Amino acid sequence: MVSTLIQPINFVGWLQLDANFQLHGQTITFDILDQNNNVLVSGINPNQLPYDLSNLTETAIKVRVNLSTNDPNVSPELLDWTVTFHADYVDFTVDNEYCFDALKRLSEVLGCEWWVDGEGKLYFKQSRGNDFSNIVCLQVGKDLLIVDRNLEISKLTNKVKVIGAGEGSDRVEVEEQDLDSIHQYGLRESVYVDKEIDGEDLARALAQKLLNLHKNPEERISVRYLPNQNFDVGDKITVVDSHTNLDTSFRVKKLVVSFGEDEEREAELATKSYELFDELLKTKRLERWLK
Repeated sequence: MVSTLIQPINFVGWLQLDANFQLHGQTITFDILDQNNNVLVSGINPNQLPYDLSNLTETAIKVRVNLSTNDPNVSPELLDWTVTFHADYVDFTVDNEYCFDALKRLSEVLGCEWWVDGEGKLYFKQSRGNDFSNIVCLQVGKDLLIVDRNLEISKLTNKVKVIGAGEGSDRVEVEEQDLDSIHQYGLRESVYVDKEIDGEDLARALAQKLLNLHKNPEERISVRYLPNQNFDVGDKITVVDSHTNLDTSFRVKKLVVSFGEDEEREAELATKSYELFDELLKTKRLERWLK
């Protein structure tokens, strides 16, 4: 039995794993997995609970429970389990602005997404949609009628300067660049300023993350397809075109449905399922710096 992914927003550090259960001569153990189901800690037994998780460096984990019995008529009972952690939540002030503008700003700060469904229900979650890339596959000649591909380079950055705390010669300031990207796309520079960055190591970590995120263009495609398979905005799907050697997972950015003699649908897809704010939150304190 494996839990859903535990991925706290504004994560700082893990605390401990604990559980309540009833054993009648059977055994129960716990494993800690990463988001790809690789084992980080195995065989945590009841005598080790509550178990210290503070040494884990991953920002997302799962818990696997292993139950075993020699009596087919009796099984161990897991009543509940808990994982505790530290998170750095932000102070957020709304002052004389529209509700949707405030939500947009808050989603940028937290690296989350928000939307309103057809019934007017508001959702605010870490991400929208599901990963159907191994289930939903649109193929040219079968499901797809038209495929229009392009590269989005407006956010491309291959030289990043991060400016932090301090003034003059004491100011925290680092630069990172990617020569391969510069040679291929030309020099494209960006500057990020945050006075809470009080160390060169943290500034360099931020610069490297920004560079890794934006040194290559994002591939976007527009497709017209037959409604043979179901998916929604935010979902990840796979698109295959043997003529152009396209076999890639994309995130659904937009859907348009038109009704006529034959129902057709249009979708805008992109390879990157994240925005800048999602990736900045991967290194503890960096999560607070989004503006």
